[in-house]
Amino acid sequence: MNDYLLSPTFLKRLFVVYLILQVSVALILRNVTGDPLDVLIFQCSLTPEDFKRILDGWGERGLAFHHTHYYPDFLLPISYALLLRGLIFQLRGRTRLMILPVIAGIADQIENVIHLTLTLKQELIFTPLFYVAMVAVYVKWITALLAVGVIVQTRLGASKT
Repeated sequence: MNDYLLSPTFLKRLFVVYLILQVSVALILRNVTGDPLDVLIFQCSLTPEDFKRILDGWGERGLAFHHTHYYPDFLLPISYALLLRGLIFQLRGRTRLMILPVIAGIADQIENVIHLTLTLKQELIFTPLFYVAMVAVYVKWITALLAVGVIVQTRLGASKT
């Protein structure tokens, strides 16, 4: 089974699934504030006050759309973690670097669960739970970008030879 998850055939299919999920999330989030990047700013809030202020600015309608995005967003980390892991394998073989997208995906799931909880029970925003989510957000982005960097660097290195 693990060999199939690393196969080019599976990765091509997974890429299509990833694109569908990513576009779905973006289309839903566009309805939160009109700009999906606003949600990225919200996600990367460094203080509970910023998080709450942005959340309040969305209003009930925006918050309802934000909650809807979690349907595809809980599947998205699984798809990109498997995809990036498989691409690293295809380019570099079995390597410890394959753990980077797995860490990113796990951190993304932690972020999703906590952010959903915080938006449903806003009295929890001003607790340590906010900071756990904040750390998860940055771990997700750093490890995902490192994984993409490994892929790009390996691919560029291979094209020079």
